[in-house]
Amino acid sequence: MTTLTPNMSSDKDEWMSDDEPDDTSFGLNDTSFGLKQPKKALLTYTNAETIPKDLELINFLDTGSHFVLNRCEPVNKKYPSVCIPERLRCYKSLVISIMLYHHDCDTVDVRCPDLKDKFQLDRNHHGVWIDPSTNFSVRMKKKAINQVTKKDTAFRLSTDFKFHTNGIEPSFVFTAIPFEGGRFVYEDASVSKPFFVRSKRQERHTNGSRKRRKKGVEILKINTDISSAQEQLDKLTTRLAQLKSKNGEYVTLFSDMRRYVGEFTPTTNIALGHAFRAISTTDSVTL
Repeated sequence: MTTLTPNMSSDKDEWMSDDEPDDTSFGLNDTSFGLKQPKKALLTYTNAETIPKDLELINFLDTGSHFVLNRCEPVNKKYPSVCIPERLRCYKSLVISIMLYHHDCDTVDVRCPDLKDKFQLDRNHHGVWIDPSTNFSVRMKKKAINQVTKKDTAFRLSTDFKFHTNGIEPSFVFTAIPFEGGRFVYEDASVSKPFFVRSKRQERHTNGSRKRRKKGVEILKINTDISSAQEQLDKLTTRLAQLKSKNGEYVTLFSDMRRYVGEFTPTTNIALGHAFRAISTTDSVTL
């Protein structure tokens, strides 16, 4: 594999970047970092809640109850970044992805933002591949647009995904999954704490109650859990109605058969009487 010299992009203050996106090949091929086209790495919402949240967020606003990235504020040389935990720096291959942190949204595609520093990396449908042993601090562009497609290549706003979450403002998490020996090492995966991406600071001129903000986040999570539980209850109710209908058909069939068993020989009568006895009784047929 060709060794590339890191090319540090300019640190000038900026709101938006129209630099060349980082998904160029950099001379890398499909087997970069040992990748041989396995199926897409995927962590579920439930997995993300139990995996260690030691993928550190840097230059995100910590409100005390959650993290926020205000996309339209100037960078001031403080690019949003993630820091790979030391326990993962022994690996040579690791994929960084971003996922929608919400019930039943595990398969929603969220593009990992373009990186600010063009060190040796690769990008594909999994996310951004890096060597964490040499690049464990990953800086990202806060706001950038592809000049050809006019699509965001940095952080997408949370509001862009509201139609996936029934109008509730969704949050995101970064995931870092090592890859070694031809497989993803899910047992060593790391996730960040959840964060929102907003256009601008919503409380710039107010000193809102931190306790109230925390309560609001808790209410959002409870509402999300209620919505998920209600959906599951509706599915189970429909299934129960189907099974009751089917059971009613069998009860009617058995009742009809019991009326006709007397027309057969005694031996057949006994056998059929036992086979088509009422479901709710445990009486045995006496010879």
